[in-house]
Amino acid sequence: MEQGRRMLNKEQKPKKKITSKELNKKKKIITRTLIVILAIIIVFIIGFIANDYIILDNNENINLVINNKNVTSNLKNDILIEDDVIYLSKQDVANFFDKYIYEEKEGDKIITTYDKKIAEIGFEENNIIINGSKKDIYAHAIRKDDNIYLPISEMKDVYDIEIENIADTKVITMDSLDREQKKAIVSSDLAVKSSTNFIAKTVDRVKKGDTVIVISSDKGYSRIRTANGKLRICKI
Repeated sequence: MEQGRRMLNKEQKPKKKITSKELNKKKKIITRTLIVILAIIIVFIIGFIANDYIILDNNENINLVINNKNVTSNLKNDILIEDDVIYLSKQDVANFFDKYIYEEKEGDKIITTYDKKIAEIGFEENNIIINGSKKDIYAHAIRKDDNIYLPISEMKDVYDIEIENIADTKVITMDSLDREQKKAIVSSDLAVKSSTNFIAKTVDRVKKGDTVIVISSDKGYSRIRTANGKLRICKI
């Protein structure tokens, strides 16, 4: 009987009124929650819309890509292009290909070596001597701004490289002939990103049927080299 009265009193006890302070606090929590949800929705929308806009990162200066690595920052001097001939400074040739390259001042020529080849190139005649055999070329070594430049595009046989000058994107690629390239044909249009971040900007597009060089793949993304010589990241 006593227990029944207690339960009745408990049920009849009036509910505690919510103060204006507590009400404002709840409103603030709800507002913050809605803002967070809205922000997440906006991020997702931006991520999808970003695929429809391309922000091209055009090169201001000539970029040099050697064996799928952009080595532009390692250049000691600018690359020269004269009459479609590509020149690298002697310091850069030494850095990338032959550290034993030197100038023979008595003969006014440059001696360079690579693998089992010894090559000589002068400053006047358009020819090169490789292991004693003379070959006519379209350029010779030059001196400019206190530096010596070699016509690297005319010395492909010395260093066993393939060179391409992609003028539209200001990229020069140099690939060792003994280095196997993993090429792939793109099966569908792809948006190429500046990074693997979700809202990374789209810097290029690869069209279905294009051939690209696959440098590496990891966690659903591939690092590729496109036909324009750019090193890119795309989702596969």
